Amino acid sequence: MQTIDGQQQGEGTKIGGFAAGFFGGLIGALLVHFLAKSPVTKKFAWIGLGVAIALIVVLMILSIVLAAASTTTAIVVFS
Repeated sequence: MQTIDGQQQGEGTKIGGFAAGFFGGLIGALLVHFLAKSPVTKKFAWIGLGVAIALIVVLMILSIVLAAASTTTAIVVFS
């Protein structure tokens, strides 16, 4: 892919930005935002952060639902 100034944009910058946002969280995304020159890398860092937050929310909801289900089952069994 070509950037605005005509340089080649590799897939590695997308993966690197995504990994920094996903594994580094807000600190990783902010570091990429301020240190990276490529707007694609910055974009994928924020996408990685968003995916990480969405995954955490889904796992928290799932754990709450499963905990409630196991509590209800225990009450029924021991009543």
